Amino acid sequence: MNSPQYCQGSSERGCIRQSHQPYAFLVCKPTIGYKWYKYPKSYLQDSIKFEHQFYNTSHTRNRSTMKLSTILPVFGLLVSLCQAQADPNTLARYNPANRTMSANTTYCLVPISKTLVKTITGYDPLDIDISILPSFPTGKHPLIVQAGYQKDIRMTALNLIPLQIDSLMQGSLIVPFVDVTKDGQTPIGVPVNFYIGGTNGQPLQAIVPSIASGVSPFEGTTIFPATFSPDTSAARALPNGFNSIQVKPFLLPNTISGPGIYAEAFDISFKTTDSSPYTAHTFHSLLNIPQLLNTKRCQRNTVYFNESSSEPQMAVGEVTLYHQILATPPQGLEGVYKDVYCYSANGQVVSSLGEPCKVAAANMDPEAKV
Repeated sequence: MNSPQYCQGSSERGCIRQSHQPYAFLVCKPTIGYKWYKYPKSYLQDSIKFEHQFYNTSHTRNRSTMKLSTILPVFGLLVSLCQAQADPNTLARYNPANRTMSANTTYCLVPISKTLVKTITGYDPLDIDISILPSFPTGKHPLIVQAGYQKDIRMTALNLIPLQIDSLMQGSLIVPFVDVTKDGQTPIGVPVNFYIGGTNGQPLQAIVPSIASGVSPFEGTTIFPATFSPDTSAARALPNGFNSIQVKPFLLPNTISGPGIYAEAFDISFKTTDSSPYTAHTFHSLLNIPQLLNTKRCQRNTVYFNESSSEPQMAVGEVTLYHQILATPPQGLEGVYKDVYCYSANGQVVSSLGEPCKVAAANMDPEAKV
């Protein structure tokens, strides 16, 4: 086992910080936040006694032995220090007329029946080549359930008005590879539910973007405002090694006294894995297809994962879908889906204007599917 790398500063990523739990460490993963790693006691005793200056300041000039008592007492402080939000927007300067953003997202593939696809989308599902989606349950079709943190959202309305939002939370249910064009071969993604939320305890940030999203010139996808937990990062790291994110649409928020009218859309709980049956190509291919708009035109929401400063993570977990009131997943989807495979990654998103669906499909960048 390689010796662990210890953090030398609060902003350093991919290194180890000591925790208050015996023989446990927190590793800052830029994609998903802090993750717990446990080591045998004997290994820790050897590894912790390393000979270097831990803090080279005027107060610490002697070589020291690092002990388990050298801790940060508040787990919440550790999480806030970890850069698990999103990378900078690197593609806005090349696409001033399009909506662009950086999105740190976890995408999960929930198996649903093919007959249910027609019920909830109005279109027949297309077969997905085994090179893209191997080992998927027979008779099932993937539903993409995804949520995460969007950063530095930019667009120019009517090619005149520059608009920018610093950050939003987002989540959605999308059925990929459906036969919208009715030619039996052009894969289109159909949104089932879209949600956005404010960040840092400000859920009302989502109201204006959610209203604007469904009208011209802001394309035409119905988006529901929601609260997210967490609302400061892409997911919350738990001490048991799992990460979680919850999405709750609101009809009547109450940010002053507490209770309001909230529903539940979905919960995702996941942990990283080295034994996923899928590759990055699976998720890149399912995501990088045109998405159907309310206008029956399609939009290219291309996600580039080659601009990330952090390594994508394969994951496995549990997805819970709820059906309660308006703005929640449609009837038939509700339930707990276990052993669902997921993909956590930071992508750069470029969204085009709406165009005929076949044209949008022909114009998709094939390099984004690699």
